[in-house]
Amino acid sequence: MLEPDRTAQFDDLAALYDRLVDWPRRLSREAPFFRRWFELHAVRRVVDLACGTGHHAAMFHSWGLEVTGVDVSAGMLARCRARHGEGPRLRWVQASFDQPLALNDPADAVVCLGNSLALAEDDSALRRAVRVMTMALRPGGIGVVQVLNLQALPIGPVHWQKVRRIDQDDRSAVLLKGVHRVNDRGYVSVIELTMRPDGGVDHRAHSAGFLEVSRAALESAIVESGGTVCRVLGGYDEVAFDAHQSTDLLVVWQGPAGGGCDARSVRLDRTLPSAILKGDLSVKR
Repeated sequence: MLEPDRTAQFDDLAALYDRLVDWPRRLSREAPFFRRWFELHAVRRVVDLACGTGHHAAMFHSWGLEVTGVDVSAGMLARCRARHGEGPRLRWVQASFDQPLALNDPADAVVCLGNSLALAEDDSALRRAVRVMTMALRPGGIGVVQVLNLQALPIGPVHWQKVRRIDQDDRSAVLLKGVHRVNDRGYVSVIELTMRPDGGVDHRAHSAGFLEVSRAALESAIVESGGTVCRVLGGYDEVAFDAHQSTDLLVVWQGPAGGGCDARSVRLDRTLPSAILKGDLSVKR
């Protein structure tokens, strides 16, 4: 379970997190991947583990799916409820991702995205989190994990990923996000610069460490949990993973007693929500 000071750190970052991401662009890029895999495995119930501010969960819900978003941060979940609402088919639950999930029914899919799994305290916590995901699946359900491929980064220099200007309340701010690698650990830093009316600058800085999650470690955790690895990819375009070149490590696996990962061995259930079958990827508010 994450330590209280780490949880408070995520609460503090909740507002900045949304500002750093171009969510319409990101979701439009990632939605076809989830649509394809959800179709192949007849997904109706989804758990989004470490859901952050809930944009993926809200997208899945807009497709007519039943979704539970889980996060350790009360601040993140408050933004989820304020932005996306809550109801019988869209729930928000506060819990650490390595704690057993209390679900009414097994999930058809469990996802953990945005490098969230790498925030596990250590390898044991990572393995517990993967086990939690696998045990939450119904037979043949799928798990999806996406983490940053730290091996592709050189050791030492900061890789500045994002620079964004935000205008609000008659003040301008600049947000910078960078990541760097120190041996087998990664560190993400966010700097917030706010311009004052007198010409001065207020600043805040945040930094958090994360694990290197290698392909071998993740596959080992999945197999140990009783799952079967389906695909190991370098991104949502489903290119093959290259440890030295891929920005991301994206792994899809199937829970125990699955019928096989290959598209030809999975029956497409035509009673799936029409939004998925027709390719309606818009997020309804």
